[in-house]
Amino acid sequence: MTILAIDATTEMCSVALWNGGLLGESISNTGPQASKVVLGMLDELFQTHSTKWEDISLLAFGHGPGSFTGVRLTTGLVQGIALGQNLQVMGVSTLSAIAYDAIKLTDQPSSVLVVHDARMGELYWGCYRSDEHGKLQSLGPETVSPGTEVRINDAEVHWLVAGNGCQILKESISEGSSINLIKSGNWHPNSIARSAYIAELANQALINGSNPVSAIDVSPVYIRNKVTY
Repeated sequence: MTILAIDATTEMCSVALWNGGLLGESISNTGPQASKVVLGMLDELFQTHSTKWEDISLLAFGHGPGSFTGVRLTTGLVQGIALGQNLQVMGVSTLSAIAYDAIKLTDQPSSVLVVHDARMGELYWGCYRSDEHGKLQSLGPETVSPGTEVRINDAEVHWLVAGNGCQILKESISEGSSINLIKSGNWHPNSIARSAYIAELANQALINGSNPVSAIDVSPVYIRNKVTY
């Protein structure tokens, strides 16, 4: 099964083809320009890997949270493609993809605290754990809050911290916080929501019994209603 994955929910835009392993991926640091480049990235990806739309079995995308504009753009783009190509869709948490990136970088089972800059003095954050087979599990709801309210539930296990909100979190936590126990080498501020990993997580969801949806049922995840970007 060939999965096409798309993400433009953060400052990074990426597209990927996956079929039991990565076939090809393109990543661009586009910021707010994603709407101008993502279709070109798709065309180039298809041409480079001799892929046609009829080869695609599933469309996966980062459904947020992230930039309000990015989440809205990605959702609209995916809906349009799904309608035009008669594809089913699997949404994947942007935060979980960031967690998966950090786990792949360390190549060991870990618990991951993901923190992504939500602007307005807040962070989007969530906790995840991988097993020895690389399967990712959410440890609780994804949340938006000031950095002072970010928590991990067990300071004794091996934790990673990932995402572009790492510095904000460091500046927010108090001296006695359990997060201070996480060693400096386990912070990964450059981990991103790669489309390659969105495709893998979509496949994991299918194996675990989740069902894809039709284009009309594709929905974004904002976490909060008040937005600034």
